[in-house]
Amino acid sequence: MTPPLQHDSAALPLLRSVKCLAPSSDKEAAAASDVPLLVRTFARKGHAQSGSLVAVRFGDQTLSEELCRRLAVEDHHKTHSTCTVFAVPSGASSYAVRWFSSAGIEYKCCGHGNMAVGFEVCKLWGAPRSAAVELMSVHSPTARIDICEDGKVETCLDTAGDAAFNAAETEVSPLLCDALQLEPSHVSFQGSWSLGIIVLTSAAAKVRELAPDFRKLCQLDARNVVVASFEGLEDDHDFVFRVFCPRLGVPEDIATGTSMAVVTELFSKRFGCEGEWLRGLQASSSPSELEAKFCQLRPSPVIRLRGQCEGVDAPPRHEVISL
Repeated sequence: MTPPLQHDSAALPLLRSVKCLAPSSDKEAAAASDVPLLVRTFARKGHAQSGSLVAVRFGDQTLSEELCRRLAVEDHHKTHSTCTVFAVPSGASSYAVRWFSSAGIEYKCCGHGNMAVGFEVCKLWGAPRSAAVELMSVHSPTARIDICEDGKVETCLDTAGDAAFNAAETEVSPLLCDALQLEPSHVSFQGSWSLGIIVLTSAAAKVRELAPDFRKLCQLDARNVVVASFEGLEDDHDFVFRVFCPRLGVPEDIATGTSMAVVTELFSKRFGCEGEWLRGLQASSSPSELEAKFCQLRPSPVIRLRGQCEGVDAPPRHEVISL
């Protein structure tokens, strides 16, 4: 078992994001003047433009939801981050977290956001590899983040309740195919899961070529629309997929741990490879490499998720948003 990371409360200022020279007596205004820490999650080694860029903001108090939304939007405009995570220490090795999309919409679960926080905590504290951090949210079960010996960041996704990743097969929807601009004859499976819809296509090339009509996708009752293929891959990945989230203000997501989980469970059950690590390529504009395995445990199955994380230098920032 990986030992939990212990930190000294007297050193909490070290966990603050880098401050600009903009004096303010108001704590929330001071938080708004911080430059976020940036982490590229699910990066591909040897590929400079890969993975999902996450903005991480540490603080010693919980910010208002309105300010979190505004900061997430500003972080995206300033740094091109895909989401912003707010983390407040709540114990010796635990943090309370909230995740907001680049459009300022709060997520119920965010795997790559959690991994970014765990990566930064261990880096800031000079923790050795094999350290662990616990992250708590009112929307999802407590997540444990482990730093592996090979430097990858790993977490466990609970499959119970709202976080269930089991896709129940449904009829192929002509409306969905029309929105995806995908011929129904190219759909081999359509299913629903807790966060949206998943579609399997007949070839990886079909996934890469998709050019959805996002206006029509917005009309579907789904947070995530996942399109994947297990066939026609030309590299060492087990499958390729893309994720569309226009209802969250994100036309296409760069790297999505929860969507990787639903594809992994479906693949594992179909090909009988439960307990094996699988490699998925999320073929977005900044291709991301994710690894996961589906494990049948009691009382409910779990999905282990891991990937490469890299720190990114933040661009200079001089102004403070008005509150």
